[in-house]
Amino acid sequence: MVEVRPFRGLKYNLEMVNACGDVLCPPYDVIPPAEKRACMARSPYNIVHLELGGGNGDNDRYTKAARTLKEWQETDVLVRDNDRALYLYDHHFQFQGCNHRRRGIMAAVRLDTGGIMPHESTHAAARQDRLQLLRATRTQISPIFVLYDDPGSQVAPVMEVVSQGPPLLEAVTPGEVHRLWRIAGTETVSALCRHLGAGPLIIADGHHRFECARAYRQERRPEGAGAWDFTMMVMVATDDPGLLIRPVHRMVRGMDTEWLGGLQGKLAADFEVESMPVEGRMPEGLLNLLGGGDIGVLGATPGRVQLLHRSPSASRPLPTGGGSLSVELLHQLVLEEVPGADIIYTHEVEEVVRRLGEFQIAFLVPAVSPSEVYSVARAGKKLPGKSTYFQPKIPTGLVLFPVDGEL
Repeated sequence: MVEVRPFRGLKYNLEMVNACGDVLCPPYDVIPPAEKRACMARSPYNIVHLELGGGNGDNDRYTKAARTLKEWQETDVLVRDNDRALYLYDHHFQFQGCNHRRRGIMAAVRLDTGGIMPHESTHAAARQDRLQLLRATRTQISPIFVLYDDPGSQVAPVMEVVSQGPPLLEAVTPGEVHRLWRIAGTETVSALCRHLGAGPLIIADGHHRFECARAYRQERRPEGAGAWDFTMMVMVATDDPGLLIRPVHRMVRGMDTEWLGGLQGKLAADFEVESMPVEGRMPEGLLNLLGGGDIGVLGATPGRVQLLHRSPSASRPLPTGGGSLSVELLHQLVLEEVPGADIIYTHEVEEVVRRLGEFQIAFLVPAVSPSEVYSVARAGKKLPGKSTYFQPKIPTGLVLFPVDGEL
């Protein structure tokens, strides 16, 4: 269903960088200005110089990134593998006091197959930014994170065998450890590509980068076949024990006061509303009140949280093709009808509670599970934008994928 191939990765020369962790950075869309400055200070070769490098203007930023990339290759800061390979990637991290490991395979995947499915909507501005960077550098700097299904457990045993050897690199970033192995054996690579390509791939993180890769492929198509027909992906099994999805809550301001005044009546028409005191509940305790399909509301009633349960006797049916997950219900029945709303997203309940005074109202939602993400995408549907937060993010800089010339 999907064509998966090994590729010649472009990687940091470990003889040229003091510590591999110093040259990595988070994905471009989760780097606040202070962290960008910290990444640049850690190393003159930090990958953020390419991802979000500065310039005298918007176009100059992309030109400067391309110039920097060329310099790093000419001085052997970045070197390209001679032969094609897959890469095994282990991501070790802590969450809520427990150690976790998420494991995936990094590979090139053909773009023009129908088996790559998004699960969220995207925004035009972010797509254009990533496309301009790709045009300038002709290199995919960060991978797209996708999910695959492995019901027969064909892939996991192979990854376990590979992980017994010494890693190609080990990088330490705050609270995380990253290990990478090169997989080059012909039979092993062929078997992995066959199994990974047997079913659909669901985009977990990197929707904008995927759409940019497709747009760039279309621009290069008159030149014939090339590496631009593929995109670099990290493929993680849906049942991987380290696959962690956090909910993304909504803080809303700029709402029409008349509309806000009638909100309680609107909620009562579509939901069963239960009210509880906030006092005495830790922020995470508020999230524990929510079951599947529930929505929490803060700010509508001072000192209380309202729990919304979809009412079987709701006066309005769901839109045709509408979903029943909490975040879907919130957008279908509430947020899509709010005129002039400014919505701020966060995966931290503590931030919602701390900043509640800055907003008119806030909505809490439970996390979407990996199986729910997979089901939504396989059905050809999309969740509202910013519905999932996969934690931790795959760092940028482990492997780069040149999309100029042959694969």
